[in-house]
Amino acid sequence: MSATLTSSRSLPPNPSEEYLHKQAKRLARDDGMQLAAAQFRLAQEYGHRNWAALMTAVQSMASGSGTGTGASPSPSDGSPLKLGGSANIFPFLPLRWLVAFPHVSYPIFVGRPTSIRAVQFAKEQNVPILLAAQKDPNIADPSICDPYEVGTLGTLIEAIRLPDGTVKCVVEGKARARISRFVFDNDFSKAEAEEIEESAIPDARLGNLVSSVVAAFVRKRLNTFIEAVDNPEALSVPASTADGASVLADRIASELQMQLEWKQALLELLNPADRLEKLLAFLNVSS
Repeated sequence: MSATLTSSRSLPPNPSEEYLHKQAKRLARDDGMQLAAAQFRLAQEYGHRNWAALMTAVQSMASGSGTGTGASPSPSDGSPLKLGGSANIFPFLPLRWLVAFPHVSYPIFVGRPTSIRAVQFAKEQNVPILLAAQKDPNIADPSICDPYEVGTLGTLIEAIRLPDGTVKCVVEGKARARISRFVFDNDFSKAEAEEIEESAIPDARLGNLVSSVVAAFVRKRLNTFIEAVDNPEALSVPASTADGASVLADRIASELQMQLEWKQALLELLNPADRLEKLLAFLNVSS
């Protein structure tokens, strides 16, 4: 039996998603925390498991009352989200056996009709496409509970229709994103998400971690980065800042063979130093 959350806040009769988003941003600013952490804490204070559960509750209340609170239809009612009505709604591509990281380009073969149409929409409208891994890659037709709630916003570089009807696309990951709801309908897959701001706070651990991770990675995968074989320090140059360390960690994480759950956990780590520590532990154990 799951534990019951105790709420310290109560939702008003006609809650507004926009107000809750602003409330989370204020909490993040005032308490000096990441937006994702502020959303999670706020959801818990309202008595919900996470931000997605809180948004679902708000949508259900709005739908049940018939009031116009500005919330989009709940994904559980099958109504499509309307792209163009919100800057945070994107065509969505659920991934099987792949966790996509920012700062990395991926060739992806797309076969599901709703996913193909999502790719086509992103190409025609020149908008970002949202990528998120399925918790169970074996599920052929995912529902709103199947993808992870943290994914990656990407830019569609190329999309080519193959003779068998599938589409080969190349997507370049740009930023982490926290997803508040999914919709799988007869149109195409779409989701609402907000970009996650990664930590840019200087961390004294970065210098040593960067050197250690690069050395361990080169030992494990000498043929992965040709430049690293001849000059391992080359990977350390852009990693003297938190932004550079984040790029380095994501690129190395994308190259490693590890369980899907472990890669997803790395994607959800927002502090680059924490991500590098996890990578170093994995490299040392698996080498």
